[in-house]
Amino acid sequence: MHTLVTRLMKNLFLVLLLSTTVQLSHAQVADGIYVVPGANVYSAVISNGDIINGYLFSLEDGRWETISGSRIGDTVEFVSNRDTDTAAAKVVGGPLGVTTEYIYCTPDRNGLVENSEGCKYRSTTPIKSLPVIKANGALKAIYTTQWGADMLLFDSDGIAVILIFENGDDDDRAWIGAYTASISDDLAIFNLETVVETDSEDDEDDVLLSFELQLSDLINPQASFANVTCEEINSDDQGLTCDQLAEVYLSKLVRVF
Repeated sequence: MHTLVTRLMKNLFLVLLLSTTVQLSHAQVADGIYVVPGANVYSAVISNGDIINGYLFSLEDGRWETISGSRIGDTVEFVSNRDTDTAAAKVVGGPLGVTTEYIYCTPDRNGLVENSEGCKYRSTTPIKSLPVIKANGALKAIYTTQWGADMLLFDSDGIAVILIFENGDDDDRAWIGAYTASISDDLAIFNLETVVETDSEDDEDDVLLSFELQLSDLINPQASFANVTCEEINSDDQGLTCDQLAEVYLSKLVRVF
């Protein structure tokens, strides 16, 4: 199933890529989702003025990391933090995509000792990425959920794109979900369709929660859950009723960018 949905996501991204590459073929690094050709590695970046925030992530194992930085002319410089290191990179736009080159990588304190991973997995050569989905609308925001996940939301040609990045066990960032949805005139995000979800350790959920999002405006888009539904799948539901689960996990969203 994981291989199938990953292939479907790649096919969707390829269709969107073919429709957006020409429009993104200029020098400035545009907001949106990029893919490293030949690898199951993506980046998602949105900006507010000259400040950018985003994520580097892999659909192979669900791992992800945050990036933050700023625009300097037609380029972007960002910093990324992992358990093993802190690194900075420069991103330059080109005719077909962007090129990322690391400026420095500093191992954490444990990384300074011999045989530590440190910066082992940071590329020492420039990385070329192609645009997949453009974030060309007014809607661009990042939220934190009550269950501790990050939710990136943006508008691409009138379609809402939602990425959810969730921590796994032992602080292992190991789950990613990607969705598309419709946007109504009153800024309701509805009809969520799953594009891809990386594998979860849980084979079955005790309950199935679904929801819509309601945005306040496009200038400072505060978001809230709406039309929450809950279906009990298994009798063992962690001791919480559907109403209690909705209250604990789907009663508040906080915008962080």
